[in-house]
Amino acid sequence: MHQIIPLPAFQDNYIWIGVHPNNKHTWVVDPGDAAPVLRYLHHHHLTLSAILLTHKHADHTGGVSDLCAAYPKAAVFGHPIEKISEVTLPVQEGDVIELDDLAISFQ
Repeated sequence: MHQIIPLPAFQDNYIWIGVHPNNKHTWVVDPGDAAPVLRYLHHHHLTLSAILLTHKHADHTGGVSDLCAAYPKAAVFGHPIEKISEVTLPVQEGDVIELDDLAISFQ
């Protein structure tokens, strides 16, 4: 079972990171700030495999560019209508996201 960790961000928000229990791969939801994510990944020797974006507001996407620079193989999922330049895999309502490195799927 994946461990879900809330990383405090800004003054009133969290960035959610999911960690595979066996292989050190992770996924993150709405990383508005890369710094807490990068610190956590580095401290725990983890690899970022996927970024899941719910919408384009800066407090949800502000850290995506830096995370992509640090982990260029990480897939970035987001809705195509949001026009987020870092999105590599556009998804829409009802799509299923399969993250093989993480042995998890989302709908």
